[in-house]
Amino acid sequence: ATYTVPARSITLSPTSGGRGSAITVRGTGFGAGLTVTFNYGPTGTSADPVIPGVSATADSAGAFTAVITVPAGAPIPSTNFVRASDGVVAATAVHTVPDATVSLSASSGAPGTSLTVSGSGFAPFSQVRIAFGAPPGEQGATEIPLLPAVITDATGSFSASVTVPGLAPGVTPVFVLAGDLDGVGGVAPADARSALFTITARPTTIADLIAPIRAQITRGTAIWTWDPGRQEWLFFDPADPAGSTLRELVRGQGYWIRVDADTTWTVAGNTYTLRRGWNLIGWLGP
Repeated sequence: ATYTVPARSITLSPTSGGRGSAITVRGTGFGAGLTVTFNYGPTGTSADPVIPGVSATADSAGAFTAVITVPAGAPIPSTNFVRASDGVVAATAVHTVPDATVSLSASSGAPGTSLTVSGSGFAPFSQVRIAFGAPPGEQGATEIPLLPAVITDATGSFSASVTVPGLAPGVTPVFVLAGDLDGVGGVAPADARSALFTITARPTTIADLIAPIRAQITRGTAIWTWDPGRQEWLFFDPADPAGSTLRELVRGQGYWIRVDADTTWTVAGNTYTLRRGWNLIGWLGP
C-alpha cells in the first residue's frame, strides 16, 4: 500500500486584516502530536516576534487549526508572514495589514457646513485629531477641536462630525491622525492619512448685502416684502437673521427698507439712494 504524506503548508483566513483582528490558521504536514507555535512579522523566519499565549497540537495526520491575533505593533500598511513551526519543520503564509483610510460624507461644502469624517484601519483605542490643509500640529494646518474627544474603536474605526472652517475656496486635504501607524514609536505627521475636500464659496446672505449700511440700521426689522405665493409678509431683522422669515433678495422684487439716516447703498454696481425712514426699492441683484 502507498501512503502519501500531506505537504507541509498553512492557510490563513482572512489573508488581510488590521491590528487586533483574528486570523484562523490551518496547517497540514506537521509532526503528529507536536506543539505548533506561531510568529508574525516581515521575514517569515524564527526572528519574527512570537505570538504569545497561542499554540496548537498537530493531530495524528499532522493537521491543526488555531486562531491568532494580528500584533498591535504591526505597521500600517505592511506585508507580513505568519510562520507556524513544530520545532522540526515550519511553513509560512502571507498576511497583509491594509492602509488606514479616510472618507468624507460630502466632497464639497461651504465654510460653516457640517461634515462627517470617518476612518478605518487606524491604531485601535487612539485619540483622533482632524485638520484641514496639513497634518495636525504642522504648519498650515487648521485643526478642528473635537469635544468630547473621539477615540478609535477596537478595529481602528471612528466617525466624527466637524464644521468646515472659514478657509479660502479650493481643494484641500482633510487629515486624520490617530495613533502610531508605522510602528516606529510615537505619533508623527507620517502617520496621518487624508481625503480631499473642496471648500466652496459661502452663499451671500442678506446680512452680507446690507453690511455696508449696517450702521444705519439699529432699530430691529429693516426689510419687508410681500410674498404673493405664500400670501404673507416676510421680514429680515439684522439682529436676528435666524429668526427672520426673509431668506434672500430676489431680482425684480420690491422691498421696503428702513434706515436711520440718509445714505447710499451700492451692491454689485447698483446704487440705491435711501432716505431716513422707510424706502421702497426694486432689487436689481445680485
